[in-house]
Amino acid sequence: MQAGERAIAYVRVSEVGDRAIRGRLESPELQRLAIDQWCEARGIVVVDEIRDLNRSGGILTRPGLAQAKQLVPNTATGIVVARADRASRRALHGLGLIDELAELGGWIAAADGTIDTSTRTAKMATTMHFAMGE
Repeated sequence: MQAGERAIAYVRVSEVGDRAIRGRLESPELQRLAIDQWCEARGIVVVDEIRDLNRSGGILTRPGLAQAKQLVPNTATGIVVARADRASRRALHGLGLIDELAELGGWIAAADGTIDTSTRTAKMATTMHFAMGE
């Protein structure tokens, strides 16, 4: 990832329901704020936001995620999530998503550092983060 690259902000909430009322919802706005701060610090331009609300992270067949992947690499070079578990709750799926985007010439990153493929050590930590999220 380099300054000037373009990214899609991907926001996922598994179950909205009354969680906002109970104060247990990590709001899409907070996820987006983390994404924006991460991108700004690296000079990456967010060109679109895609949300999957009421969608489980245990499956990859989510309409928003499919839409985000279709935008790589032409509209954006990568996808940014707030945390690894926003991309996937399953280690194999998360690692497969990284590979799928890399084959397209794109990338995925997490604003909190739980998805980072910039070094071998970071890739190992990413694998561990996905496993812990599962």
